[in-house]
Amino acid sequence: MPALAQIKEYYKDNTDFGKALRTEIDRLSGTSGSIDAAQHPFIAYYNTNYSKFLSNSQDSTKKVSQEEIINFLDKSGDMLESSSLLRPVLVAYLNSGGNTNVTKSVDALLDRLKVETPRGQTVLSELIDIFDVYQMDEYKSKYLSLAKNLKCTITDRLASTLKSNANIEMGAAFPNYKFQSPVNTTAKSLYDVKADKKVIVFWSSTCSHCESELPKLLEKYNDLKSKNIQIVGLSLDVDKDSYSKKIAAFPWVNDSELRGWNSSYTDTYNIHATPTYFILDANNKIISKPDHVGDVLEYFKLK
Repeated sequence: MPALAQIKEYYKDNTDFGKALRTEIDRLSGTSGSIDAAQHPFIAYYNTNYSKFLSNSQDSTKKVSQEEIINFLDKSGDMLESSSLLRPVLVAYLNSGGNTNVTKSVDALLDRLKVETPRGQTVLSELIDIFDVYQMDEYKSKYLSLAKNLKCTITDRLASTLKSNANIEMGAAFPNYKFQSPVNTTAKSLYDVKADKKVIVFWSSTCSHCESELPKLLEKYNDLKSKNIQIVGLSLDVDKDSYSKKIAAFPWVNDSELRGWNSSYTDTYNIHATPTYFILDANNKIISKPDHVGDVLEYFKLK
C-alpha cells in the first residue's frame, strides 16, 4: 500500500492527530488485502486519490488531465479538506498546465469552483500559499488582490490568509510575540527587545539552508550589535536537544515553541520556508524583507 507510506510526508507525527493516524497506518499496514472503504473511509479516500493524482508513474497513459483534477476538486466531499491531498493536487494541477499557462489554469479552476463558495475560497487560500512558497510573486499578488476584493462572506481559512499577509506588508507593525522560553534576554516579548533595528529570523536546526546561512550572520553579529541592531531567532524545531545544541552557538535572542510547523507564529507571520528574514525599525515596523542572509548583510552594508 504505497500511499499509506506516503501519507507521513504530509502529516506531522508530533501532533495528536498525526500520532493517532500513525498508529492507524501502522495497524493497517500489517494487514493483507485491500482496505475496506466502509471501515476505513479516510484511508481508502487518501489511498485511491493519491494513486490517481499523485503517483510518480511515468506511464503517460495514466496521467490525468486538468479537467479530471478540476472535477475531483469540485465534486469531492468534506474529506478533501481534512486529508492532506489538497495542496499537492493543486501543485500537480499547476504543473500539468505548464509555466506559461498559470493564470489560465487558475482562472479555469476558480471559475468552476466559484470563489463565493467555501471550497472555492479554500482553494484560493491554498493557491496563494503555493505561490508564496515557490516565490511566484506576480501570481501571489494577483490572487491575493482577488481575495481582498471579494464582496461575499469570507471563510475563516481565507480570512486567516488575508490577515497573515497583511501582518507582513512593508510598513506594517510586526505583530508582537510573547516569548515562551527565551534565551540570551530578559525580555518577555518581541516588543520588549529594544534596539534601533531588529533582524527577525525564522529557522530550524534541521534546515540545510539555515545551516549555511546562520553562520554568516554569526560572523557579523558583533558588527550588528555595535550598531544597536539585535537579532531575534524564532525556531521551528520540535526536538529540544537539537534546538538547544544549535542555539548554544548563537548569542542573540532565541526562542521556540518546539512545535515545528504547528508553531503559532507560522500563521501570524505567514512563514512557509526557513530561513525567513524580516528587518524591523525601532518601532517594530517592517522596513525590509530580505530573501537571504546576504541581503540582510547588504542592507546594513556589512558585506
